[in-house]
Order: sequence, then C-alpha cells, then structure tokens
Amino acid sequence: MTKNLKRKTAMSIWSLIIIVLFIFSLIGSLFFIWFWIIFLPLSFLIVIAFQAFSEQFWTPKKYCPRCRAPVSIYSEYCRNCGLQLIKKCPSCGNFLIGDIMTCNKCGHQFLIIEEEKKPIEYKIIKKGTPLPEKANFCPHCGSNLLGEKEILELCPFCGEKID
Repeated sequence: MTKNLKRKTAMSIWSLIIIVLFIFSLIGSLFFIWFWIIFLPLSFLIVIAFQAFSEQFWTPKKYCPRCRAPVSIYSEYCRNCGLQLIKKCPSCGNFLIGDIMTCNKCGHQFLIIEEEKKPIEYKIIKKGTPLPEKANFCPHCGSNLLGEKEILELCPFCGEKID
C-alpha cells in the first residue's frame, strides 16, 4: 500500500469516526445536557489517542523468513534476498505462502525441481535497520537486479514499480 493510499484510508476512517461521535453527542445533548459537555471533548481525545497509536495496532507487519527484511503483505518476492513469499496455484488461482507444496483449496501438488543453486548475496536485516536503498530482487517477479548499477524505478523484466 502506498503512503498516499494509507493516508486517504486513514483520513476517511477518522472522518467517519468523528461524524459518528458528533451525531451521538448531538443526540445525547438532546437527552442530557451534561452529556454534551463531557462526551464531546472526551471523544476528541479518544480520536487523537487512536490516531497516535493506529500505526502500531492496525498496520500488518510482515518480514522475510530468510533475511528478516520488512516486506509488503502483497509482495510476491523479497526485495532483499529474492525468496518467493507468495505463489499462485495454477489449478484454482488460490494464493499460498511460498513454502507450501500442496494447495489447501484444490489439493494441487507443486513440483519440486531440484537444480543446482548459485549462492545468493544478501544481507540479513536486523530489526530497526533500514532496507538498502537499491533493491536486489524485484518484489513482483523475483528477477535478480544485483547486476544493475543504478537504482531502478521499474523492473526491466516485468515492468512493475520497484518499491
């Protein structure tokens, strides 16, 4: 999710909460005068507190199991080490976690292809350490970008934006 989309979503949620609290305050003020005086300022304080802590409570955090780099919940591959995080079942189209070998929806068995693997160069990310500025692998198609000298905005293989 991009920052702009997160901001729009958060703004719409908080606008809705403020409107609902305001309506309840107005209804309450018709029945109880003291309700208006107490609940409205209290409701704004509650909204401010939720806004301050919303990043910790509602933002799902996902980390690569191999290198512990933070990844988007929608990334198919880790941008640091290239590990496949999500795969799609060719039979039913169900999305699965990268290391599962059998589809839990249709029972399709994924082929295990044994081939000689070259060692991959990547750094293990410690918690709180920022990601490298240049992505080593495309988060969408998993293409190796280690040979690229400049920081790319689009993957040269699939054309998707590199976050």
